[in-house]
Amino acid sequence: MIPIQQTTFGYAIAFISPGVVVLWALSKFSQEVRGWFGIAANAEATVAGFLFVLLAAVALGVFASGVRWAIVDNVLELFPSTRQPDLDRTKLKDPDTLASYNQMTELYYRYYQFYSNMLVALIAAYVMWLCDLGLFPWQRPASLAGVAVVSVSLFASARDAWKRYYKHLREILGVKGERGR
Repeated sequence: MIPIQQTTFGYAIAFISPGVVVLWALSKFSQEVRGWFGIAANAEATVAGFLFVLLAAVALGVFASGVRWAIVDNVLELFPSTRQPDLDRTKLKDPDTLASYNQMTELYYRYYQFYSNMLVALIAAYVMWLCDLGLFPWQRPASLAGVAVVSVSLFASARDAWKRYYKHLREILGVKGERGR
């Protein structure tokens, strides 16, 4: 059994953190959202504002995760070294195997989700920031270079976590059709 604190942390980094980044970027366009953060004129941070930020961050984080699934996961599937194996999930009936599977999900997949969801959130925030300024990316080459470096770093980290996750799942579950597993 995985402790609740560990799963809570995994979900927080996978969904809430990227959601807060997108929500903060949206605050440039909404007085109401700025009020939730307590950054609007004459606004104070409140418990209600915190709850709105938390709920909106979860929603935006899950949305970013959907965009991540549609783009990043499919890009990773293009390369043989990061293609998902056809795992033998029938072994998940065993409680020990299921516990190992859940542990690998918390140790690797949640971090993959964080890196790749944050990549989506960062790009969305950057685009909103440029829109707020009325600029195109090439009008701010230093910011574009910074976002490119961070994006490459997040993608590389996501790819590494993805590979480690599936490496461990291959060891735990085996691949359909493989002998000796």
